[in-house]
Amino acid sequence: MLGYFLDAEFVGYYSAAVSFIGALSPLVGFASIVLLPIFTKLKGKQLSSGLKKSVKLTILISFIIFLATILFAYFIILIIYGEEYLPSVNILQLLSPLIFTIPLIALYSSYFLSQDKPQIVSKLLILSTLVNIILNYILISNLLLYGQIYAVYGAAIATIISQVVYLFGLILGRKN
Repeated sequence: MLGYFLDAEFVGYYSAAVSFIGALSPLVGFASIVLLPIFTKLKGKQLSSGLKKSVKLTILISFIIFLATILFAYFIILIIYGEEYLPSVNILQLLSPLIFTIPLIALYSSYFLSQDKPQIVSKLLILSTLVNIILNYILISNLLLYGQIYAVYGAAIATIISQVVYLFGLILGRKN
């Protein structure tokens, strides 16, 4: 959606920040890939205990990487992308909560898939996608009045909100 509203330069700033977050996600979310076969064999309290331990470990690793990203965003962008991309620093910092949500979403999705409940994951994915599209349109078009960089911030906020909706849906789905 950004490409429709903004110059390519601003789409590039957003892409740089999203790409870095995307590259970090497997480092934090490795547990979801490793644990899927284990989750399929566990039942009851063992499954619940395994998921809780995995969530705690994922949150701990995510927190460390989150702090490092917030603190060193300037240097990360400067070293990886160069001076031309320094406007991406604030976007990277704004998107850094995804370092928590993406791995936790992967972990809970693995849990549901291992329990033969892909419909929960599918429905929540559709819901979060719709939330993202609607919020993107609203925030980008309204914040564009203040400048293109603010529209990019709006897209980042829409992404975070939709991911949080997805994660909370998965958490609530597990409790039900």
